[in-house]
Amino acid sequence: MTIKIHHFYNVPESALLPLLDKLKAFNEAALNSGINKQFFITATDEDNIEVGAIYARIRYDWLYIHMLWVDETCRGQGVGTSLINAVEDEARALGIQRGRLSTADFSPGFTLYQKLGYQVFAKIPISSFYSIGSDNHTEYLMWKLAL
Repeated sequence: MTIKIHHFYNVPESALLPLLDKLKAFNEAALNSGINKQFFITATDEDNIEVGAIYARIRYDWLYIHMLWVDETCRGQGVGTSLINAVEDEARALGIQRGRLSTADFSPGFTLYQKLGYQVFAKIPISSFYSIGSDNHTEYLMWKLAL
């Protein structure tokens, strides 16, 4: 068999969908994924302006928190805690007992996640764009084994 390798750059998300579908089918056959549900929850202020949002999903009996954003002016006021509690409530209602996420040392969410019971289970050195070759930051993989 002759194999040709093709390089693509600036790939639109739609081009990745066939690959994602193939990987999903393979993983689900191996793991019997059960519940597969996504959550996008927003928080708004009294003027109905969005001040925070969270995107999470349930897959393979885990709650995966993929993205959490809180407006800088609202940090430290309970918005992030409320959003995380909301997705954890959704997960518990479906019988999910554990959650995981990744964050970085420079993210304000790192301290919040620890406060809410998430623990670091792996550290990965990362570099910033301007310091290639110098691992001056850390990505943290975190989990909470009892939601």
